[in-house]
Amino acid sequence: MPALNLNLDALQAARAELVRQRETQRSATLAWQQAQAALDTLARTGASADALQEQAKIAADLRRTAQAALQGTAERLQGIQNLSQDLLGHLQLPPDNPAPLVEALDAAHPVALLPVAVQTRYTADGSTLMVRIYPDAIHTFGHEPGLSEAETAEGKRYWAERFATPSDTTSPWLQIARIYTPARAAWIVRSTTPTNFAQLGRRIDDADAVLVSPQFDDAAIPQASRTGATVYATALPDRFVVVGQSKGREVFRVWGQPVADLLPMTPAFDPLTATDETEDERDPFGGDRAWLVDYPAALKAGMAISVNQSHLQPGSRMTDPIDRLVVLGVDWTQTPDSAATLLASVLDNHQHSAGLKLVAQGTATNNTSSTRAAFAANGADLLVDMDPQTTSQRTADGAFELATAGGRLQGLLGLPVEVFDAGTVPGATLRESASAGHMVNALWSATLGYTLRYFWNPRDTAQALISDAAVEQLRAWSVRYLRPGGPLSTLRVGQQPYGILPICARNFVPSPRSALERELIEALDWLRPHWDSVVYKVPTLRNPSAESLHQVLSMQPWACAKRYNEVIGPATTQNNPAFAELVRFQGAFLRGLMGQLLGRKGAAVQVPYLSLCAMRPKQNSLDAVPWVQRDPDNMPREREGTALLEPNYIATLHNHLGDPASDLRARIVPMQNGNSLLEAMLAFAADEEILKSGHGLFYAHVQNSATVSPLVKSQFQRMGLAEYIGVATSTLVGDQVEVNTARSMMGVRLEGTTANRSVEGHIAQFLGQSSTLWPQQMHNIASFKDSLAFLQDCNAGELQHAFRTTLDLYAHRLDAWITALATHRLDTLRTAQPQGLHLGAFGVVENLLPDAVRRRQLPPGQSQALDSLGFIHAPSVQQATAAAVLRSGFLANGQAPGQAFDIDLRSQRVQRAKHLLEGIANGQSMAALLGYRFERGMTHSAGQALAQYILECRQAFPLRPAGATPQDEASESIAARDVVDGVRLMDAYRTARAAGTAFKVPGVPDALLLPNAAIAVLIDDLLEQMDAVSDLLVSESVYQMVGGNLDGAGAAMMTLDKQTRPPEPRVADTPHSTRGYTQRVVVALESADPGPWAVEGELIARMEPRLNAWLARLLGDPGRYQFRAQVFSPPTAENADWVVTDTLLTARITELGLSPLALVLHSEAQQGAGQSGVQERLGQLMGDKLRAQLGAAADGLAVVLQADAPEAGQIGLVAFESLAWVLRRLLAKTRPLRRMDMVQARDGVESAATQNDGEAAGVDLAELELRCQDAEGQADAVMALLADASAAAPEDLDTLAPLDPATAALLAQTQTALAEAYALGWRSAAGHTPVAAGDGQGQPLADDDTAARAVGRARALLLEIGGRTTAARNAPVSDGRGGQLQALLDRIHAVMGKDFPVLPLFTLGVFASDAAATLADRDMLLGKAALGNDDTAVAGWLPKLACVREASALLSDTLLAAEGLGEDSGYLDDPLDFQLLQYPRNPLNHWAALPPAPKQKLQDLRGVVAIAAHAPGGLKAVDAATPLSGLFVDEWMEAIPSDTETTGVGFHFDAPGARPPQSILLAVPADRASDHWTLDSLLATVNEAMALAQLRAVRPQDLEGLGLLLPGIFLSNNFKQDVPSIDFARMVGTQLHALRAASGVAGLQSGKATMAAGTAQFATKS
Repeated sequence: MPALNLNLDALQAARAELVRQRETQRSATLAWQQAQAALDTLARTGASADALQEQAKIAADLRRTAQAALQGTAERLQGIQNLSQDLLGHLQLPPDNPAPLVEALDAAHPVALLPVAVQTRYTADGSTLMVRIYPDAIHTFGHEPGLSEAETAEGKRYWAERFATPSDTTSPWLQIARIYTPARAAWIVRSTTPTNFAQLGRRIDDADAVLVSPQFDDAAIPQASRTGATVYATALPDRFVVVGQSKGREVFRVWGQPVADLLPMTPAFDPLTATDETEDERDPFGGDRAWLVDYPAALKAGMAISVNQSHLQPGSRMTDPIDRLVVLGVDWTQTPDSAATLLASVLDNHQHSAGLKLVAQGTATNNTSSTRAAFAANGADLLVDMDPQTTSQRTADGAFELATAGGRLQGLLGLPVEVFDAGTVPGATLRESASAGHMVNALWSATLGYTLRYFWNPRDTAQALISDAAVEQLRAWSVRYLRPGGPLSTLRVGQQPYGILPICARNFVPSPRSALERELIEALDWLRPHWDSVVYKVPTLRNPSAESLHQVLSMQPWACAKRYNEVIGPATTQNNPAFAELVRFQGAFLRGLMGQLLGRKGAAVQVPYLSLCAMRPKQNSLDAVPWVQRDPDNMPREREGTALLEPNYIATLHNHLGDPASDLRARIVPMQNGNSLLEAMLAFAADEEILKSGHGLFYAHVQNSATVSPLVKSQFQRMGLAEYIGVATSTLVGDQVEVNTARSMMGVRLEGTTANRSVEGHIAQFLGQSSTLWPQQMHNIASFKDSLAFLQDCNAGELQHAFRTTLDLYAHRLDAWITALATHRLDTLRTAQPQGLHLGAFGVVENLLPDAVRRRQLPPGQSQALDSLGFIHAPSVQQATAAAVLRSGFLANGQAPGQAFDIDLRSQRVQRAKHLLEGIANGQSMAALLGYRFERGMTHSAGQALAQYILECRQAFPLRPAGATPQDEASESIAARDVVDGVRLMDAYRTARAAGTAFKVPGVPDALLLPNAAIAVLIDDLLEQMDAVSDLLVSESVYQMVGGNLDGAGAAMMTLDKQTRPPEPRVADTPHSTRGYTQRVVVALESADPGPWAVEGELIARMEPRLNAWLARLLGDPGRYQFRAQVFSPPTAENADWVVTDTLLTARITELGLSPLALVLHSEAQQGAGQSGVQERLGQLMGDKLRAQLGAAADGLAVVLQADAPEAGQIGLVAFESLAWVLRRLLAKTRPLRRMDMVQARDGVESAATQNDGEAAGVDLAELELRCQDAEGQADAVMALLADASAAAPEDLDTLAPLDPATAALLAQTQTALAEAYALGWRSAAGHTPVAAGDGQGQPLADDDTAARAVGRARALLLEIGGRTTAARNAPVSDGRGGQLQALLDRIHAVMGKDFPVLPLFTLGVFASDAAATLADRDMLLGKAALGNDDTAVAGWLPKLACVREASALLSDTLLAAEGLGEDSGYLDDPLDFQLLQYPRNPLNHWAALPPAPKQKLQDLRGVVAIAAHAPGGLKAVDAATPLSGLFVDEWMEAIPSDTETTGVGFHFDAPGARPPQSILLAVPADRASDHWTLDSLLATVNEAMALAQLRAVRPQDLEGLGLLLPGIFLSNNFKQDVPSIDFARMVGTQLHALRAASGVAGLQSGKATMAAGTAQFATKS
């Protein structure tokens, strides 16, 4: 019957309209968001009310347009559902049974069944079964195609760098992939591809060296929505059906409602979903999202189905168990092409959002101590694979070859490459399927091919059950379709891996013209009941025993252990009659078993040679022999991972088959006992391939011989069995030949066929030629050699996987053979229809039963927990989670009160436990602490004199030092000075009680030790305290574990186990949440006017004019600073004091000629000199004044600077230097202010280029360059003067004559140059200064400087300063503005000194409007109206803050010091000097540092940045060009206690244990003749998938009942090696010898010298 023909034109048109409408919705939403953002910007920047009102109207209009578009999308989705419903009406089908619509799916295309999660729950009375369906990760569609401004800029930057340096493809990719996930980064690069991409690497013209720049079409670059993208589920069935099965029959079949094309999977946080402008009224789970949380809404959405008694088949009840519940659905509203396009778009979405990857089999999914998982949460594992250049190369390398994982995915799924290119998926070049196919081919003649040819045929070579041609046909089929790991690689979507499995129903109908399929189906149908009968043996977690759990954890996906059995043939039995009974018994069993399969065959072939053999019961270990190759660095282990074979025996074998030398077998035979199992089996197979070709040549020759009888010809159709070895050589009698062995056959010369060569030589001569020239009989060697060529390039890990899983195919992997049939059927479908598929979904839950029924079925004494035992309300979510885990442990272990998981954390117990833990932390042991408490209890016992028995208890339970033994010291001596061992006392007490005996202590009355007696009560209290400690530490461990602190969890448990220092328990603490904001304190400078402090020509003031002006303001009126000095005359007698004279000198600070900044910097005493630069200059000034008064009489007098001022109301030297010290400390411990210190960074405000500027953002580099040039110019001039003075002096300064007039001139010249240097701040230019400290002691006022000293200082300055400036000027400059800024700073510091404060000028740029707006909110920020504050609020806040913030205290001390001298200095503390900025701007918010007003709701301070700026006269009117500089003083995160707390509740409930299958089923029809799919055929397919999953878990040891049949690998062992032969015993001996030699151990036993392996068993026969 042909497929049902549905008219889907209207549905396809509706879906196309939905796509257009969604694009309209997206554009309208984006336009509204842009308008709203513009409105926010206006509000933030303090725009006028008219501008705000106009923009608000625009935004409101666009909002309504966007809401209308959103509603239009919902209407179109509903319209598609209505059209789907109309299909039922057109076909006159009942609404509750649309099953016939499944027949619209033609059988020419496979059905891709994607997994869904199924959750089930019975109602309390068991009358209704509620089934909920949830899409899995693969259904989700959350990719945001639009790019943000930052993403667009980053994409353009990527292409700009690619065009600028075409040869460097890695650096641009690594930079963008560090910012975004590799998947997202790849999408950004793809979306911003330049329109002139084809010109990448070209030059503008032939004569121009400039490369072409990228050109972008900005209109074509999609823009992102500013709200989070909604995640939808798509590619879902049109409807779901729930089918219940019990005891092999269907119990019910219930259909659900239609499912929307787009099903929202996330709450609605989009403001457009609000009913009005108030976002608080928005329901995130309203409308089409209600199905997520509301069961009736899920029923309506088709994502839930209810089953009740009315749906059941007659005779069934709701209380009956349901063995299997299948949820199934297909989408009959999609054509094969549209369904393939939909699935392709879903995969493309995942590739650029969560990420796609084709994962190699055996990839680690979890982190262990030795292996890291291949998945990285940040996408780092995709970094290289997602590089656009790498992706392009993968596609160019041929992703569509079926040998690659990407090509097989694309081809077998039939996806359109223009929508989704599987070749670009990371892992697309995996060739594990090809590796498996080549391994099957290479080992065929050493595995199943050999077994079928020699052991499944009769002993008589004239008869054949399976011909050589049939074996080779099966070989070709197996090589193409038989894959132990499945035909498709695992596809990882995000972090969820999916296996993709071709599958068909169990009633597979072979193709009429395929004898191979027919025979294979017969064999599989014969074998399968044996697998079905042992499924129950497979360990599962349903069995809670430890043994079952151990077996489950020990299961491996491939063979891990190697064993072989010796097989006894009939010839051996004739020679050794002792085996006759064993052979007779096993033979009878095998013939009876085979009779079921061979009963319809001819009598001559019903007795295969295998049924005449027997297997010795003892297995022999092969574990000493490596699978592939031994690791030379760790001999007991295998070589694995990406390491290549060394030596590469596969390449050696391949080379042998390309060497035309005639001794072909002689070179291969020694390898059959090689150093690994793979080497031996490959050599065995190679030998067999050669013999097979030789036999083909020989048999063709015999067949063409007219003199050979037909009977003889038939006898030569197969080679003789390896057990029957006759004549070792051949005899030529005419054309009559007797050949009994392979060796003899290969030595025969066949006249007319091999010329004068033997068969072996004839074969060898072709090996050096192209395989196209080989005779037909050698095609098997060509195929074998091709496989070797592939395998020789595989690494050890790939070979391990391919080899072991290939051996499993012939041991226990029946499921792989059944899957191969489906793969063959799928390949046939794809040959006819390369593209297209049908879409569906499935989910399975097993063993359902109402809880009430389950409880009644429990054995007596057992009970099942109720669905809910209530909840635990805890102070925090982490504590609630820990409580839930602890409660789960208590329930799961069924423990009684007082056991390990019976946790009691009452406050008294916690306090007592903490006291004990404090003692342990202080170095005491638990035994001593408990002993102290026990003895204290005995001492303070009320009414009973228990203290008298303390000594007896110490003697019975003495506390011994750690490491001491009982014999070290007598108990009496220990007891006399020590304390009772509380732990030993408790153990003895507990042991006695558990044994039911009386607890006794020698010397203590028994009455005191009875239960509830005085001492027993004390010991019970110790037990209680110890239990409290245990409860607290176990709870702490769980608490830390659920919080992600595994180290903390381990530390808590180590305290119990090893008495280590305990951590501070947090589990019992009540956490307090806080609201945090960022607070900064800065000094912002605008003015450069120093007022009356102006000093002409001083370089220091020119270098930092704004800082100099700020310091001038703080210092106040310079006229109030006056200094005095006392003049002393020399002592009149020896050892007498200097004599005070009447001469008093005074000087004003302005007479020093120093700017405020120079005064502050020079007020620091020079290291080791005891004088500051100000004192030096002041001393010189006072000396000059004294000489002016006294002339030559001043020589010999001393000048002593005085601390106080000459007059009251004036500021003296000590007061000035104290203030200068405070100012200098502030400068030393702050850094220059930057743009980002004054603003809050926000996406979309700055350009990408500005963002990359970092600290140099907004800096005026040109102005700083002028300052730098000024400093360097002044320094160069001074250096020239110093150089001239140095050049005028001789090299050896000791030759200068002091009295020579030239020397005096040199001294004057040098001192002039040094004075200029000193003016620049180079203090080492100054010589001896005749000024004493203010202690009354002086020095003679005479200049003792000499020309030699002066020139020495000049030369030292030339060396020091010249070296610094030269190095700074020649230093390499880093790229970008940051590098340029640092280079300028280094050059200025080279001249002015490394500690000189350089404050670069900067502007706020695009942030200026935000700053100006928040500065205008000063009154609101200060809370003048609401809080009654005034402008002094900040000035009053800073001193309080200084008590707790050291950095802020620097500024506070500075201002307080200036204010303290204000009356005398003239400094005025203006409250308006402080300005406030707070971001993000909210004109209704107060400054975050202020307390809230009474009854005022706390402000939401998340993300707030508040800045308190001391800016005298500044920040009045700020725009984008306003130059600023300053000091960054302090920054911290302020934590304010929250007025609410988030607590946690841990619920106990019966959580659904079902998980979605991690598989995508690719269903193919079981009957190729069928025209369409049916629901029953799809249901049978899902049931078969479940059955194969069970067969896959069957282990070799579970199939021991099949005896010789399995594993199907038989290898001959002939001591003369006339035939291919492997001697396992010899191989084991060789490897044991190698292990002994490597380990240096003699006499190593075979049982101990094994390769590292697991516990699974693989047996082979020999």
